[in-house]
Amino acid sequence: MSATGPQQKFMYGGRTNFRMVLWIRIMITVIASGSIAAAAYYYHQEGLTWIFAFFAGFSILGVAGIVESFSCYIRLEDTEIVFRETFGRTAIPKNDIMKVTWEAGCGVSLLLRGGTWVKVPDLGHNSQGLTNSIRSWLKDV
Repeated sequence: MSATGPQQKFMYGGRTNFRMVLWIRIMITVIASGSIAAAAYYYHQEGLTWIFAFFAGFSILGVAGIVESFSCYIRLEDTEIVFRETFGRTAIPKNDIMKVTWEAGCGVSLLLRGGTWVKVPDLGHNSQGLTNSIRSWLKDV
């Protein structure tokens, strides 16, 4: 079936899935691994000390960061935009979005029909590029 056929409803040809950028994932993984290694080293060398407790706590935060970096996404689907964050999932119907905008320091935001602003999760992407992708997706009927 051609992309211009009557059965093809979703014509937007750009990116539809946005995940945490790779360099941030790598950085979080390296820091968490280093913290785990340091905690193991200090536990075996000195036992239960405050240095071990510091690295153990930092390791827990690092593992939580890894889970978050690999589970969060923004997905542009046929009829809705979906945000997946660590503790929740938000789906906003395409028809409810009036406007998408971004400003320096604020990130990408959506204006809904009721006048409510919704902040799009920051996954490390260029705000202007993400805004343009969402605008293009919104124009596609």
